[in-house]
Amino acid sequence: RAIARGPMSKARKTDEGEDNAIEALIAQHEGELSKVNEEMEAIDEAEENETLVLRKKFYKQRLPILLKRNAILKKIPGVWYHIFQSNGRLGGMLSPLDIDVLKHMEDLTVEDAAEGDDFKIHMHFTKNPFFKNSTITIDLKSSEEGAVATVTPFDWHAGKNPAEKKKDKGKKREADQTDGLLTLIASGDEQALVQISEVLKAEIWLNPFEAEEELSSEGGDIEIDDDDEGEGEGDEE
Repeated sequence: RAIARGPMSKARKTDEGEDNAIEALIAQHEGELSKVNEEMEAIDEAEENETLVLRKKFYKQRLPILLKRNAILKKIPGVWYHIFQSNGRLGGMLSPLDIDVLKHMEDLTVEDAAEGDDFKIHMHFTKNPFFKNSTITIDLKSSEEGAVATVTPFDWHAGKNPAEKKKDKGKKREADQTDGLLTLIASGDEQALVQISEVLKAEIWLNPFEAEEELSSEGGDIEIDDDDEGEGEGDEE
């Protein structure tokens, strides 16, 4: 059945013609518009730089107060486990291994770079049966390409490395009990480290008792690419 071409079709043709004419005029003024856009970008960049300077100024004022707070927290055994467990983003990731290890955490501090958005997360532990490190550091660096993060290699005690347990097919149930936050940090997964370090700074370090009990429906979770998960499912029969 043929579709009759009435006034609507003519209107569409007219609209298309007007659009083409407007696009042609925009193209004629492209150079002028580009200069205006460059001016706006320069102001945006200046605003970002001044905002960063201002943020660092007030962070320096907060730092002695944050350290005073941490000195008080050291008097409360197991407080950092409680803080992690209460956090809406990290609490659900904790495995039985995480719970045992976090009970040995005695402090968490953030070292802000003098310039830029770089920072380091230092997690301090008492002597424990899991690893020899007294401090685990996540080092986040920002650039125009995006943020990247690295972590101190864990010096696990014999038989305590969860990655080795996961490879052992005969101990699959035990490996499942170790999959969690610490395993993810120790794996060095760059994307996950960036997300975890940002939560550690903004929520665990700056606002430890203002935990997000309920995740928002948009972007609340820490996304993890687990390539081993599919392989593990295929191995079980």
